[in-house]
Amino acid sequence: MWNCGYISSMAFGGMGFGGGFGMLVGLLLLLLLVYLAVRVFGSRGATRDHAADRRDSLEILKTRLAKGEINVDEFNALKNVL
Repeated sequence: MWNCGYISSMAFGGMGFGGGFGMLVGLLLLLLLVYLAVRVFGSRGATRDHAADRRDSLEILKTRLAKGEINVDEFNALKNVL
């Protein structure tokens, strides 16, 4: 009963429950959450739809052909590259 607060704080290093170990576990959990958030939300922008990129490029070629910037032979050559 006497000095209960003093003894309990000294038993765990004076830093509350777990002391430095508890703080280390908390830091590791925080780092794990940040890592998972970066993996989940960061990968969304990295995935690309190559078919959509090809369609966009083909539309640009069609527009250039319609404007007269390229001729039909150039259009067909560039289309084959895509």
